[in-house]
Amino acid sequence: MKGQSLTPTLRTRFTAVKAVFMDVDGVLTDGSAIFIKGESPKVWHVRDRLGIKALISRGVKVFWISGRPSQELEERARELGVHGAYHGVSDKFTLMKSLLSEAGLGSSEALYIGDDLVDLRCMEYAGVGCAPSDAVREVMDSADFVSDFPGGRGAVRQVAEVLLESLGLWEGVVEEYRTAGELRPRRK
Repeated sequence: MKGQSLTPTLRTRFTAVKAVFMDVDGVLTDGSAIFIKGESPKVWHVRDRLGIKALISRGVKVFWISGRPSQELEERARELGVHGAYHGVSDKFTLMKSLLSEAGLGSSEALYIGDDLVDLRCMEYAGVGCAPSDAVREVMDSADFVSDFPGGRGAVRQVAEVLLESLGLWEGVVEEYRTAGELRPRRK
């Protein structure tokens, strides 16, 4: 499925989501890697940033899971308030299952965004599997929702919008920017 037209069944699956897990390289970044003294600097899309902050401000847990080690990832996650940023992970599936269990959540309450074969198991386990438009064919074929945008170029933002729209929360995010220009944690 591409873009924002969701079947009623898929929209219902989106409404169950309480935690978003995502790969980093190829999802939050465009997947390019330039190595400078052992670290690979990452380029982050500012619209993805707002999408992540909107999810967090509305009570959705956000986790990043990367196979590559990266100190920059930790710093960026801290800046955005991401609930957990894990890097150098060889078994994303086991980590995701463990994090869901610790949070008292089931697989149907998870959404996973991935772009390559290493993400397939997590995507297929999650209640909703998503992919950027430039993911590998097997991932796009397995995805419930394929963004109109490539990794590192707004895919995460679109998924965040679709999720928050499904939960009836996106208009509140927009209204906060119209009135105050910033997101505040939602009162419960």
